[in-house]
Amino acid sequence: MFVHNIKVRWDQVLRVPAEPRAGATTAATAAAAAAAASSDGAGADDVYRPVECAVCGTELAVYDRDEVFHFFNVIADTPL
Repeated sequence: MFVHNIKVRWDQVLRVPAEPRAGATTAATAAAAAAAASSDGAGADDVYRPVECAVCGTELAVYDRDEVFHFFNVIADTPL
């Protein structure tokens, strides 16, 4: 699958902890994971780069170490 009209934010890193913290609520865990940013890509945590629309800047997906885009809340377009 090819993607177009997107921009990967290489200056930001989103991390998802390997195990949730004890006693943390789901919303708090999700918010902490989305807000976590770092300049390096090393570690045991899952690391993602935010992806946004090249036109309007809306966050559309995340890009992982395996060079896979994980889109959310978008509709696939038909090929031209």
